[in-house]
Amino acid sequence: MMHLLIIDNKSDALEISLFGYERESVGNYYDDNWLRCQVDFTFSHRHYSYNASFITREFIDFLSELKRFSKKQITTAHFNTIEQALTLVFSWGEDDSIVIKGNASVSDDYNEECQFESKIKSSRLPFLIEQLESLVSAFPER
Repeated sequence: MMHLLIIDNKSDALEISLFGYERESVGNYYDDNWLRCQVDFTFSHRHYSYNASFITREFIDFLSELKRFSKKQITTAHFNTIEQALTLVFSWGEDDSIVIKGNASVSDDYNEECQFESKIKSSRLPFLIEQLESLVSAFPER
């Protein structure tokens, strides 16, 4: 199991736990690359936890965007999921902080949504990129 700790400050938290591929490889791109995940987050003193499936490409694309974002080659970085279980948009704040806006489908059937916004220090970016590199290495596209 691996963890991607995206937000961890005094009032807000967002973590994705990855348990592994949903199934053994069968030679089909989409069937082979789904990851079993759990999303846990706390915003405005409310805690949410739900199961979700993300495809490996979503983490690869997010890593690529975050690297470019960290070098200020792009103004936003996105984590978008095919099933829209979690969407994140990173942008630069006024004080060199990073503003993260998100939308999460907080129930297992994706019927209940929660929108949120938080800030992290820009000094967290290298740590986040390092986590994503480890994740992408541990769960490559098959």
